[in-house]
Formats: sequence, C-alpha cells, structure tokens
Amino acid sequence: LEVVLGSMFAPSSASVVLLAAVVAAWIAQIGLGAKPAFALPAYEVRSLLELPLYIGLGALASLVSIFYRQSTAIAQQVFQGQIRGTEWLAKIPNPLHPLLGGIAVGVVALWFPQILGVGYETVESILQDVQFPLRMVIALLGLKLVMTAISFGSGFVGGVFAPALFLGASLGLVYGKTLAIALPVLHPYMASPPAYAMVGMAAVLAGSVRAPLTAILLLFELTQDYRIILPLMSAVGLSIWLVETLQPTKLMDSDGEQQEAPEETIAGISVPSSLLVVDALQPIALKLSADLPLNQAARTLIDQRTTCALIMDNMSSLNNLDYLNNLDYISGDEELVGILTLRDVNRLILKSEADPDLLQQPIRSLCTTHVLFAYSDETVKEAIARMGTRGLHQIPVVERDAPTHVIGLLTQESITLAARLARITKALGESEEPQLPSEEQNGKAIALPEEKVKRQML
Repeated sequence: LEVVLGSMFAPSSASVVLLAAVVAAWIAQIGLGAKPAFALPAYEVRSLLELPLYIGLGALASLVSIFYRQSTAIAQQVFQGQIRGTEWLAKIPNPLHPLLGGIAVGVVALWFPQILGVGYETVESILQDVQFPLRMVIALLGLKLVMTAISFGSGFVGGVFAPALFLGASLGLVYGKTLAIALPVLHPYMASPPAYAMVGMAAVLAGSVRAPLTAILLLFELTQDYRIILPLMSAVGLSIWLVETLQPTKLMDSDGEQQEAPEETIAGISVPSSLLVVDALQPIALKLSADLPLNQAARTLIDQRTTCALIMDNMSSLNNLDYLNNLDYISGDEELVGILTLRDVNRLILKSEADPDLLQQPIRSLCTTHVLFAYSDETVKEAIARMGTRGLHQIPVVERDAPTHVIGLLTQESITLAARLARITKALGESEEPQLPSEEQNGKAIALPEEKVKRQML
C-alpha cells in the first residue's frame, strides 16, 4: 500500500490493492508452494541491553539507503553525459549503454560472482551463518551498490527491492561481526550476526523505498517471531527518519521511470516537482470583516460561490466585504485574523443546533486563527506537504521577505489546474512552466469579479 498508493491513499484504493494482493498470494502459493523465500535461523533475544545496538544499525542503514538511491541517480547522469567529463557517453547510442554496463559488471563478477542477479543465494547464505570473511562481505556491500547503480544507469531492467535486501543483509552481517570484534565484553549479550543481517535487510529496504511498514511486516512474516519487533522497529524507525531528514522525498525521483517515487497528486493529477506556488496560486481571495456574524459570513460565502475567505481586522470596506486581487498586498491597517472555510461553517452550523446564539457571534472567535502559509517561491510539493499536516484544502500565500502580506490563495483546484496546464505545456514541447498573466492581462481577467463586488456593495 505504501509503495503502490503513495500519497493517493484512500479506502477505496486500499481495498482494491489488498484484494489484488490476496489473489496474487493465493495463486502464487498454489503454483509455487508456501515455502518462504529465505530459510531463516531461529531468532533469539539474549538481552535487552543489545537493543541500542540495533539503533546504531538503523543509523548505518539510513546512510546505505541514501548512497544506494543517490548512486543510481548519479549513474544515470553519467550515462546521459550530464556530469563534467562524461559528455562523450551522451554521444554513444542508447542501445549500446547496456553493453558498457554489462562489461563493467562482468569484469567485477569474475572475482565476485555473488553480485550477479538478485543475490538471493548470497542473502540466504548470510542468514544461515555461512562463514564469510569480513573483508569479503565489506567488498560485496560496496561492489553490489556500485554495480547496481551502473546497471540502472546503463539501462538494465530491474527493481530496487532485491538489491536493497542484499545490501541490508551484508550491512547487518558486517555490523554484527564488527561489534563482536570491537566489543568482546558484550558478546554474551548479543545475538548472532545473522540476526543483525535480518534487521539490516528491513532497515535498508525501508530507507530505500520509503516504506517502513512494508519492511517491518515483511520481516515479521518471514521470522514469525514477535520478539524481533522491538529491534526491528527501532532500526527501521531510525533509518526512515534519518533518510527523510537528510534526503527529502523530492530527491528520490531521479532514478528513472522503473522505480520513480510516487509523485505528489491532487485529485488524481500528478504535480510536477518543478511547479512553483506562484505559478499555481489563486490571486483572487474573498476578504470578510472579523466582526461579521457567522450567519452573514456563511451567506456571503454562498453568494460569492467560494469555499473560503480571509478574515480581516480593521477593514476599510463599509460592507465588510472586499476582494484581494491583482496580486495586491493586503493594504492599509488591515490585519489577517484567520481563515473561514465552508467546512468550518458546516461544523459550526451543526454545533449551533445546541447553541443557537452561535450564529450571531462574530467570526473572529470562530474562524481558524492558527493559519499555515505557503511561500510564493517554494514548490507546490512543499506546500502540499504542509497542507497535508492538517488536511487543508487551501492555504494563504505570502512573500518570503514579507510574511504578513498575503498575495493569494493556494487551493486544490488551482493546483490541479496548474498541473494540467504544465503537462499540456510539456506535451506541446515548450520549455517553461505556465506563468501567471501579466498585470495588464490579470487586471482584465478579474474585472468581472470586481464589478460584481461593487454592485453588491452598492
């Protein structure tokens, strides 16, 4: 669900994915049997004192995850000639790129054949505690990461799950063996190195595909031992937190179409990562006086056919109604008190059934006063993430150097329109994102709403 749905998670979508997964698992078990992919050793918890050791494994797993994803992006840039000194690779026909990648992988495989393929045999050997020299496992960890990146960059077809499991198992084994050597006093309280390999698999997988629940449930299903939950959750939790902190999600979409991270979506429309808030904001916003009673404010929203209004103090309009338009700042002594939406109005009307006087109260005490803002120069994806923290459908937009001056509203509808225009522009072969009209054009576009407001004010 985390990987397939991403930000489009909804009960209706989840039910379809769950049903498809059940059918797929049922057919696979009929055809392939119920034997697990890996034969795992019995997991044992020798002491709670080793729990902090798994936290250290989670920190290392986050670094491996970042290097793994970024190395694939760098390898693609290399084969596309986008990095200085590699321009000659862009002159080579694309069908020959896999040949170059295959030569590099083949030469390394002459000495380290374990890096070939999905590597399940090597992973199972690690989990069965087959004795690998420590230096060899370190070499496999580095070479598998680099060769996987070269394979992706040169155009080989493959996924991210199997290499992540290989890297995690190798990292866990190196970590477990190193601890046993560096801290022999803790050896009686430590689990065997394969236990760290199992947890390392989940931690690297979670950090690589940004799916912590998937990684936790996967390993829990494989071990069928609830005692692994605490070390597993600690390592996976720290790994995904550090990855999200050190490498924001917007950097994950650079490794090609095969495993591109799910794009941010609004109403099922993918939002381009380069789309800026200033290109998607709605420059016309209804302003209402903070002293207006709730029933009048609700009626005004209905009459103006809008979903929200900026609640202002010290408004100069005699009718307690005005429009913020033409990208003008809030003028004079006006001060933004909060924002009132149709959702707020509906909730307050239901609440007024028990308290009829609520409809006569001024909206300054009823509107949302803790307002989140979007900056005009940030990306729409960043604004969507901020809106998602509260489940908002709209958010005021301000200039970064003038945080008290609202220049418009960013709404789901305006984002959807801007995303569609951006995709049409790209399809037409234009290089620039759709821009807002000029001030002269914008003044003509909003002339009708201004006249409508004036008529109502009269």
